[in-house]
Amino acid sequence: MDSMPARCIFGHPEFWDKVHTKFRSVFEAIAKVDDARNSLLSRQHTGLTPNQKVLFYLTEITGFSLAEVVLLVGNGYGPGAVKIARSMLEYAVNEEYLRICPDEIEDFLGWHWLEQSKVLRYAKENDSALYARFSPELIAQTEEQLPKARKRFEYRTQNGEVKRRHNWCKLNLSARSEKTQYLKQYRLVHPLASQIMHGTIGGLSFYAASDSDGASDAHLTESPPRLDWCAQALEVGHWCSLGTIQTLSRSLAIEPVPSVNELVCDFKQAWKKVQ
Repeated sequence: MDSMPARCIFGHPEFWDKVHTKFRSVFEAIAKVDDARNSLLSRQHTGLTPNQKVLFYLTEITGFSLAEVVLLVGNGYGPGAVKIARSMLEYAVNEEYLRICPDEIEDFLGWHWLEQSKVLRYAKENDSALYARFSPELIAQTEEQLPKARKRFEYRTQNGEVKRRHNWCKLNLSARSEKTQYLKQYRLVHPLASQIMHGTIGGLSFYAASDSDGASDAHLTESPPRLDWCAQALEVGHWCSLGTIQTLSRSLAIEPVPSVNELVCDFKQAWKKVQ
């Protein structure tokens, strides 16, 4: 009789209890955030504006990302969780920015054609199998829309030179974070995540061993699982997910269950208990 295959373990189960003990109150609060999000997303919505549809999807995707942060934190991969929290910050900032500046939805949507053009060009030049998956209709539509999109994002400098923006919004992420009341979260996670993602010497230091005495030059890093940077990632992810629920709730004029006020109170109480 064939022996049963060995069970495959993903992550560090031996670390789960340690994380749960430290962040028990936070995980309980996050469960209620998930309930509130589902209470909005599971409803039948009709007549949504293009702006509201974008807010709807950003809320949903931020929820997916929060689950990813929890998985990484649960297994002691704090730096990886910080990178996802950085993305969640931008989702939440963009969502609230579009709610308070609805006229900019056309820029947000129009930027797609510049991004799509880059993907098509990359696939055509480097990955013929990928390029073959794009329909002729999509390619033709992109070629048709691209000149209009380029024109939309062009501006003229003081010396008359024509340039194109590097982002869908005239404001950078820092300015948008301030405008949308996410500046604290921006300052908490963005500098950290940028260093990690870009692989600078500062980013490498996030993986450094806390005590390198006696370590060889080849082993100055400390392998996961570790609690380092888990709290920062989880706090930003928790708040941004809550924030997207508030944004969508305001746009739809529908109160989630539990309410936003209850979620905010839970957030504050939960993080007070984290030592």
